[in-house]
Amino acid sequence: MRPALSTVFASARQGGATALSPQAIVDVFAQAEAPAVVLDAGLRPALYEPLVLELERRGDELPVLALEAPCPAATRPGAREPQLSAGDRGEARAALDAALATVRRAGELRAPFVVVRLGEVEPAAGDWSYARDQFLRGALD
Repeated sequence: MRPALSTVFASARQGGATALSPQAIVDVFAQAEAPAVVLDAGLRPALYEPLVLELERRGDELPVLALEAPCPAATRPGAREPQLSAGDRGEARAALDAALATVRRAGELRAPFVVVRLGEVEPAAGDWSYARDQFLRGALD
């Protein structure tokens, strides 16, 4: 098992009065003695790019273990990301394109993992409660 710390603490502060610089983010990881970093899907391009440069400058001292797809976030803050499991083909295709771009970025950063959230399976949402109850009772075929 290889532990890592996520950048989610920095993503939540982007654009606000308490936003952290890429240097400050890397310093937090160093102070926590993080063995590796996970770049979360909430990073916007304005923070992602300089943060990646700072991490590359540090070399193997602080490797990127994984990226959470899509990274960097392509939508504006507060907007809903397209879901891979969406019933709409266009939305699912947009999510797939974003995930593939994240896989390419992971390769560029030598990150061995990409975390992908499929999202809610909207076409099956109506059957979820029934299926869950049957599963919990051991009655699901």
